[in-house]
Amino acid sequence: MDSLYPIGGVERVLEIILRHLNRSNFNPAVVVLGPHHRRELELPRNVPLRHIGKKHARNAVKELRRIIEVGEPDIIYSAKTHVNVAAILANRLARHPSCIVLSEMSHLSAQLRSQPFPWKWRRLFTLLLARNLYRRAADKVVFVSKEALQDGCTRLRIPKEKAVMIYNPIVDDTLLGRSKEAVKHPWFIERKAQPIILAVGRLTRQKGFSYLLEALCRVRESVPARLAIIGEGEEHQRLITLTETLGLKDEVLFLGFQSNPYKFMARADVFALSSLYEGLPTVLVEAMACGVPVISMRCPSGPEEIITDGVNGLLVPPADPHALAEAIVKMLTNPEMARKMALAGKQRAEDFRADKIIRQYERLFETVLGEKALNQLRRSYGRGTWFRS
Repeated sequence: MDSLYPIGGVERVLEIILRHLNRSNFNPAVVVLGPHHRRELELPRNVPLRHIGKKHARNAVKELRRIIEVGEPDIIYSAKTHVNVAAILANRLARHPSCIVLSEMSHLSAQLRSQPFPWKWRRLFTLLLARNLYRRAADKVVFVSKEALQDGCTRLRIPKEKAVMIYNPIVDDTLLGRSKEAVKHPWFIERKAQPIILAVGRLTRQKGFSYLLEALCRVRESVPARLAIIGEGEEHQRLITLTETLGLKDEVLFLGFQSNPYKFMARADVFALSSLYEGLPTVLVEAMACGVPVISMRCPSGPEEIITDGVNGLLVPPADPHALAEAIVKMLTNPEMARKMALAGKQRAEDFRADKIIRQYERLFETVLGEKALNQLRRSYGRGTWFRS
């Protein structure tokens, strides 16, 4: 990992994997390339954690190489493209290289298109470097949705035998238990007066919150709804300014970072995802598990693999505040439909149960180790070592 803060889908998936991994067969440890943050994600206490403390992943390669040489891990599991590149380089420089399993948790082409200059060129360079390194050095590359896998294999030119699709492990008893905790904010105590639309995510352009704010203006022409947003990010001040410009200052609540977003999800009337792109939107499944009806833009990738439109949620075109507003009004003014979709969504969320999906990761790790052992035997056989007296 490059950091454990801000806490997004990638970080939460890592924490769930560590919490559910079979300790009889695996002994995990975590290396964070960046510095410690006082509000970073709390990992299980029995997992060793080390921060290298570098601001940029490329500057952590040398120290990561030393860690690999000393620890000699059987498998290195890494997520995010720039971190994956650093992990491969460090592993290739180490005297005792490990198996490499990489994870790509975003839609690479959509992510590239969304980058402003000059970041677009930096991102393109990273992808070109990854294309070369993944083919040569990765044992497996995990993608978190079917669409992300198709795009990633094309963009990175990964052989089919190296690519694997595994949905994110999301739902467990801890999440469901935390969703029952009390919320003290008056909006959520007196929400019958005005229904609450909830959104959760980093305050970045990727999450499309400006479209959601525009949609709220249209919604309020029919329903006196309010919007609560959980998250922090560089777009915070711009979104506040837009809220004031749209005359929504008293109708939008920026809740900032919340260590337990699930209790808010369980008490919202609608959950809305306005992202321009994702890999597999973890928050969408979390909201469904908490029993709130969901609405999502059909962004690449993931929402269409989670939601069956009109059955367990509603899907609308991306970057379309008018369509988003219509869907929200439809959900808020049809309580029976919303109730049925919430129940169907809760059932769909069970497909993302952590214990089921972690078994897929465990089988993947065992397969990679088995293939490595088999290749070593083949090399030994080729050198004639089996026949020495």
